[in-house]
Amino acid sequence: MNIKKNTHIKSKIRLTAKAGVSIGLLLGFAVMLIAAVTTPASLYGAPKKRKLKPEYEEFYHYARYLFTKNERKIFSNLPDDQSRDAFIRYFWEIRDPNPMTEENEFKVEIERRYEYSSKYLKEGPIPGWKTDRGRIYILLGPPTNRYEDTIGTSFGRVIWWYYEESDIYARFVDAKGTGIFRMDLRNVSLRLLDELERRKYYIVNKEEKDNFLTEIMDFKLRYDKSKKEIQIDVNTKHLSYEKDKNSDNMIAKIKVNLVIYTQKNNFTKHADLKTITMSQEQLLTKKSKVTVTIPIELPKGKLKIDAIVTDFLGDAVQRKFVKIKN
Repeated sequence: MNIKKNTHIKSKIRLTAKAGVSIGLLLGFAVMLIAAVTTPASLYGAPKKRKLKPEYEEFYHYARYLFTKNERKIFSNLPDDQSRDAFIRYFWEIRDPNPMTEENEFKVEIERRYEYSSKYLKEGPIPGWKTDRGRIYILLGPPTNRYEDTIGTSFGRVIWWYYEESDIYARFVDAKGTGIFRMDLRNVSLRLLDELERRKYYIVNKEEKDNFLTEIMDFKLRYDKSKKEIQIDVNTKHLSYEKDKNSDNMIAKIKVNLVIYTQKNNFTKHADLKTITMSQEQLLTKKSKVTVTIPIELPKGKLKIDAIVTDFLGDAVQRKFVKIKN
């Protein structure tokens, strides 16, 4: 990844940074960005008193940037190695973009980025994965363009990263000349936070785009106490279909992954593959909703359900957190 001086991109970045952004908005954004990207390890739910084995420490180093709030809490309170192994298996399982292949492309890509940042983005005594640039690299991957700006600045060394596909950028400053770069929160894309959040779940690899789930689908989840089943309403317009081999109907398949959290920070998981059958006439009507059911008896109390619904034949995916009182 060579450093490039690109006048066109530099001008675009600076104009975007100046266009219509108030000081108050930037300050508010800075607070959110600090929380999302530069939060200390202790606030990510890292076990403070419990010493982890090297393999669990390494997993935590890069996976913490992908953790949801519940996942951080669960991992920090797991009692033994057996439960940590189960957590790690499922952590990667629900993020596997293509279960039909032998390897988990998401896991492979994250581990590759972790290794790169550890090797090339180390700054003084700070490990590469822990630097501001390392954290952005793990979530967003290599920038389309990277260049160093040393002319006409009083900040010392400045490095710009630009991601052309997402049209976002980040500015890193070595203000003290120590070789340690901090993200300049006054000069970042306002959509950076949204992109960082999206990349927590799915990574878009430009060369293997078909292997990754990038489209958004819509669904609603509820629990029917009397029938003891989870009901999921899916928008049929977001699904991909194929011809049923045994009839004139069209079929779609959705993969449902559920993690059910209790108030005691325990969790259970459930995975199911549902087939939706539609006639060609039904597909042409205005009706756009179909309900799939998952028979399951939920425990009593206040619950949180982490639900991922995936179009098994296409690219649509959505993840939602639903609170249920049973």
